[in-house]
Amino acid sequence: MAAGRTYTAEEVAEAIFQDSGSEFGGNASDSDFEDSQADNSDFQVSSSSESADSEPEPEHAAAQPIPVRHLRNHRDRQAAQIEWELYEDVDPYDIVWLQDYSERQGILVDTTNFTPVDFFYLFMPEAAFELISVETNRYAMQYLDDTADPPPRSRFLSWIDTSKAEIKAFIALQIAMDLCQKPSIRSYWNKFWLTYTPFDSIMSRNRFELIQTFLHFNNAELQVPIGKRGFNPLFKIQSLLHIVDPTYMQVYGPRRELSLDESMVKFKGLIFFRQYLPAKPTKWGIKEFILAEAKTGYALKSVVYTGKTSFQRDAGVGLSEQVVLDLLEGC
Repeated sequence: MAAGRTYTAEEVAEAIFQDSGSEFGGNASDSDFEDSQADNSDFQVSSSSESADSEPEPEHAAAQPIPVRHLRNHRDRQAAQIEWELYEDVDPYDIVWLQDYSERQGILVDTTNFTPVDFFYLFMPEAAFELISVETNRYAMQYLDDTADPPPRSRFLSWIDTSKAEIKAFIALQIAMDLCQKPSIRSYWNKFWLTYTPFDSIMSRNRFELIQTFLHFNNAELQVPIGKRGFNPLFKIQSLLHIVDPTYMQVYGPRRELSLDESMVKFKGLIFFRQYLPAKPTKWGIKEFILAEAKTGYALKSVVYTGKTSFQRDAGVGLSEQVVLDLLEGC
């Protein structure tokens, strides 16, 4: 194996900068540089003090410069060909293609002398309370008819049909429990003077728990089993959603600027379409797509996401596009 050629740092630098534009070729294959590459020898660089002890270089090698390939940056060449144009600091964009928005905006009902409960009834009409009372009574009768005789002291034996007024009182107590949180349902009927809440003046604890046991919003006998055609994951509340959802657009007219986003309803129970979104403040819950007014955040429409089958997609339409089309329908 041929001995490796030794170069000083000064010789290497001089050879590189002497002819930076030349290409490999010609007689370069006869040089010691090419011979050393062909023999897989090491390219060694030493200081000027070490070169003094090395063997004398051949005359033809000293006369032949080391060819070096010089590659120009392709991006630099493209940047040099860019022609810049200057524009005035004025945005010429004009939404001429949009029609004039002439819909009535703001509250669409007369709210003169309204109390807080009157605003609540705007979004929870009488039909909703009627539905809850009817379906709760229906489910209680179905349960008692299908179940074997309960024990003599079972509170189920004390069931009597509920009414629309009682359902209103039941929901009022549910709202009050959220405003005044206690460790258990039983504690709301505790008569300790320091933490007393007058729930017992509305209904007894046994009656409250009995209504909560039989509370229903749809006829359970009509539910399609999971896995069958026509199965609806929201069947048990679908009838109530049909009553409540349209009220949001009936009582308020939005501005032209709308916003569409997803929201989480906090829920930690067992349900197959429960979502986990770590970037959201509420990480576990039920995901909804919300159409809202951009300026006020007023929710106009919502769709519960129960999976890819939540929306009946048109041919060639993706999920995100279908969500937008469904929420904007009728707006």
